[in-house]
Amino acid sequence: MSLDDLRSELGRPRPDFTPSMARVTYWLSEHLIETAWLTLDDVAVSAGVSPASVVRACQLLGYEGYSHFQRTVRDGLPGSDLVNKLTRLANETDSAKGKRRSPVDRVLTAERENLERLAPLIGETLGKVADVLLHASRIGVVSALSSATLGQSLAAHLAFVLDNVSFFESGSAAGWMFYRDLGPEDVVLALCFPRYAKATLDMVRQVRGKTPHVVLITDPVGPHGPKTQLRLRVPISGDLFSAGPPMAVVTQMLVHELLDRDANRILMHLKMTEEALAQAGILQQGPSPTMTGSSLFRVVRGGR
Repeated sequence: MSLDDLRSELGRPRPDFTPSMARVTYWLSEHLIETAWLTLDDVAVSAGVSPASVVRACQLLGYEGYSHFQRTVRDGLPGSDLVNKLTRLANETDSAKGKRRSPVDRVLTAERENLERLAPLIGETLGKVADVLLHASRIGVVSALSSATLGQSLAAHLAFVLDNVSFFESGSAAGWMFYRDLGPEDVVLALCFPRYAKATLDMVRQVRGKTPHVVLITDPVGPHGPKTQLRLRVPISGDLFSAGPPMAVVTQMLVHELLDRDANRILMHLKMTEEALAQAGILQQGPSPTMTGSSLFRVVRGGR
């Protein structure tokens, strides 16, 4: 059963359930991905019921208990069992040649297929995200766990072309200080994949009360909630840590969307950023740096 099917099943009305069990099924449907890592006691406390109620609800849903339900969720996650995934990939053979495929072939094939799914998924949403960013007073990129490096990369690229972009690790003191000072014109970009961090989703729930401009970046089977203004679904192949390549492509696409919508602002900010880095000795420019000859400026400008 897919996670979407499981979520639909949990949301089906069950008049024969007691209020406690109905509360369990509602909580599970709203936090389905999180149950892959939460203990029975965690779920009981969060749902406000006893552990026995959680077990009983799972049994009435057709499972042996909470552990059986949890395994079903884990089986539906992309790349959720890295050890088994690695073993399967290592033993994968080319049926035509009867020999093991090389790591290079496996990875390139998976990522090529993955990137082909990217454009249909993001569609026009990428342009809407760019418009929101261009009108933001401040932009905060938040993520955690293995998504943290993706968030840091996205924030670093956006900082080259926009003002007031910062990265915060979800659940950190700096992240909550950003939340404390959040205004209605600020934008929050939250990355929550390929591991779905509870801290990130909790922060998304909180910031929605201060700004309507919240963008959740996840994958096609990622968290169903909380609701946000915009959501980018980025595909992953499910092979180990396969979130980096598509996210790098999304970052480049977003920079070009920003350039298309406000070329003068983006190019001038990029020029000033490059000059500041050169003056600080961080970036080495050519012998005759000019507005059209500088390296970063020329690359993003793309011959315009």
